[in-house]
Amino acid sequence: MVHFNEETNELAVKIVYYGPAHSGKTQNLQYIHQKLAPYAKTELISLETETSRTLYFDLLPVKMGDFQGTNVRLLLYTVPGQKFYHQARKLVLQSADAIIFVVDSDKERLLENRECYQSMIADLKSDGRRIRDILLAFQYNKRDLPCRLPVDILNGELNHIKAPYYEATAISGEGVIETLKELSKLLFNNLASISEEYFKIKNRRAV
Repeated sequence: MVHFNEETNELAVKIVYYGPAHSGKTQNLQYIHQKLAPYAKTELISLETETSRTLYFDLLPVKMGDFQGTNVRLLLYTVPGQKFYHQARKLVLQSADAIIFVVDSDKERLLENRECYQSMIADLKSDGRRIRDILLAFQYNKRDLPCRLPVDILNGELNHIKAPYYEATAISGEGVIETLKELSKLLFNNLASISEEYFKIKNRRAV
């Protein structure tokens, strides 16, 4: 859920990059962190295994400026893609306000994409949430591969709720910023109603 900190007058929004192992989740955050101005970011936290794979999550708070007098901060997470880190993935997914599902466009990995997507739905359900209750976007990554699946096939196999989708090649940065920017626009549209309700509650408390 969106978290309001009254002491700092700050609204924090959590975005989780979810997807199978090696689909490009960490590359997304690394590229975003690299391109952000120094004043707009904090240190990129990465917990890794001996094989340098993401073990738990990468956390990247991104300052977004002012929204109706309240400071906005995006908290960007990735989940570990490996199946044996399932409990860690569930923990990271809790309280997410939006999800970017990073799809590996390699035709040989379609089954892994499907299995991971179904696992995500199950994780949300175990937390009392439905996929339609959360802002979701697909990023079809690795569009530079010669063996990539067409977007219409990926949409047919995965995007049953007709969520927004974007093409990307995270290793070069193509489409990475665009994905986050477009999702952020959708989030800000939702924030209007969320913040309005928050300030109603805040004003009632002040009376």
